[in-house]
Amino acid sequence: MNNLDDPVVRDFLKQFGERGLPKMMESAMCCVLGSDRPDPKLCLEIGAAILLDKPLILCLPRGRSISVNLRTCATAIVEVNPDGSMTEEQMDEFERAIERVIKHDPRVKQ
Repeated sequence: MNNLDDPVVRDFLKQFGERGLPKMMESAMCCVLGSDRPDPKLCLEIGAAILLDKPLILCLPRGRSISVNLRTCATAIVEVNPDGSMTEEQMDEFERAIERVIKHDPRVKQ
């Protein structure tokens, strides 16, 4: 059986198409909290953000290797703690990244 024939996979994709994708289409940007390993939802969100030409802010664990392609697509990259938590300084950096996107990225409608 092809993975796309799996009812769980089909339901996951259907849910993303019905709920996730419309929300992303309406959003001003995409902020992603990544872990050490990509998961299917993360891959779909990043791929959709790129296809929809949304500004992409990545919050990734400090020291994580980032592919050249992903780095090229990212509008901003904020390093967070390995467990995904953020210090106050990291949260401030994340907020500044959002503010820069809102103020300076022409893809964000004012």
